[in-house]
Amino acid sequence: MTTARRHHRRTRLGCLSRRQWLAALAVTLAPVLLIPVGAAAGEGSSGYEGTFSSSPPSGYNPAPGSNPVKSDVVYQFTVTNTGVAPAQLTGSMFAQRITRIGGVDVSSGRGGFSEDEVLHGATSGDPPAEAPLPASNSPGGDLILPGQSETITVNVGTVQCGYMLIWAGQSTDRSQAGAILNQGATRVVGCSAPASSAATPAAAPAAATPPATPRPAGSSRPAPTAAPTSSTPSTQHPTPEPTSQARPAGAVAAAAGPVADPTPTPTPAPLPSLIGSAELGPRPAGIGGTQAALAAAVVLVGAVVAVLVVLRQRRGPSVTGGASQAPPHRGTGAG
Repeated sequence: MTTARRHHRRTRLGCLSRRQWLAALAVTLAPVLLIPVGAAAGEGSSGYEGTFSSSPPSGYNPAPGSNPVKSDVVYQFTVTNTGVAPAQLTGSMFAQRITRIGGVDVSSGRGGFSEDEVLHGATSGDPPAEAPLPASNSPGGDLILPGQSETITVNVGTVQCGYMLIWAGQSTDRSQAGAILNQGATRVVGCSAPASSAATPAAAPAAATPPATPRPAGSSRPAPTAAPTSSTPSTQHPTPEPTSQARPAGAVAAAAGPVADPTPTPTPAPLPSLIGSAELGPRPAGIGGTQAALAAAVVLVGAVVAVLVVLRQRRGPSVTGGASQAPPHRGTGAG
């Protein structure tokens, strides 16, 4: 076999080997690429109030996962002070029952909507319930040191079916930039068929039935009714109608009693309950906030003193007691 044919065969074998390797790689990665990537539970944030960051919430079943009605949804997250000074975390916890998503009625908790669709889609529902962020019971108060974390757990009581939107932040308007610390959504199921909330109107009273005309005993035909009188004018004088006497104002209303309002007053929907607790994590490694400020002041004072010493050495010894006298000049010649 010549050298050219041997090189050609080696090239073909090498090209075939690369194709087989690529085919094997495609077969290996295909199942991984075809697996749908699910969104992480909830959303955290960074730069809240310019100081805090929050982990995504956990402890609950993200939509389309569900929770039974009249139970507690555990909503937990961790906040970390990413600034350089101690700070206090402010804000509120909010929980809102969502009844419509993208124009679809979801008041029964019907499935089909992901957590991302609830968080960022067009939604509407009941007014949100609000409660202050729980304060930690640490001896140092609510201040979170730089690098220190605080874990907050909130139990949200579900009272009706639908989708439950939960978030922590400064406002009920979740579209404000930087106003949301974290947010998540779940589904609430297990309600029976909703009863009609509108008041049922009372049935109209039946019209009075005139008494039946008596019939003679044994007769199968109805008794004849009195025929109308002829056109001959009657000699009887008409009975004068009684004149209505004047009544004081309000007498008719008082006699008739209170008038019921025909429009029923809608009963406000019960709001979810929010009960939370907070626990500060261990102090960060190193010195605390007060000690850091004291150390910085000591370093600054030391730097100032060092600068003054250097300047003093460059200026030389201070002149005191008039002009300084030069040392006597000694000649080099013979005496």
